[in-house]
Amino acid sequence: MKNQEQAIQYMRDFVEGRVTTQEFWKEYQENQLLQDILIKDKKRPKGVWDFDEKTGKEVFYKNKPFDSDNYFAPERLLNVVDISKLEHRYNLIEVVWRYFFFRKEKLKLKNPDAEKYLNLQKMLPAWLDIREEDLLLDIYNSAPSNLTKADKLKYCKDKVKEIFRFDNKPPRWVQSPEWPIVNGKPLVFRKQSKETPEDERVFFYFYDPDTKKETIIEQLY
Repeated sequence: MKNQEQAIQYMRDFVEGRVTTQEFWKEYQENQLLQDILIKDKKRPKGVWDFDEKTGKEVFYKNKPFDSDNYFAPERLLNVVDISKLEHRYNLIEVVWRYFFFRKEKLKLKNPDAEKYLNLQKMLPAWLDIREEDLLLDIYNSAPSNLTKADKLKYCKDKVKEIFRFDNKPPRWVQSPEWPIVNGKPLVFRKQSKETPEDERVFFYFYDPDTKKETIIEQLY
């Protein structure tokens, strides 16, 4: 890559799937020009409220990029991205995609890793949020190869509901879903309750169908 124009085209090729995530990441790690394009992007929205330890007050930094505190902020990519994880690969794609979004350039998000990650999220009902990537990929990859996209999604949704079982009703989380998985196996949801009507704590009861051992998840309103 000899100039910025070529580097930006390489970024387009990455988002639209003509360059693999592994190829882009290898180039990005060694290419200061690519890093600077994302980190020094003048189109990144700016303005962040942050705590000033010296004054003990919240201070507004008008020139600080709005996304600079994000885990996958451009400044942090080299230190945080684990390319073996699909979620990290997706976030890398999203960071590059935002460069074009800020410029109102509509790119087709055709990178296979992005498509796969988004499909995994579509598999999950509202009461479920799973970070066990391998478990979801096993379900996704188990779908028959001759299915249409719509049928594959339905197959995966049905499989998720077979694996994440509940006795009567699914949990009604008061915070983010925290379905426990033990030794790669989701526990079964039994019930949820509060000790008293005034209690701000909600207890979610799960159990292992083989050992009957109970696991309790506590959340606060």
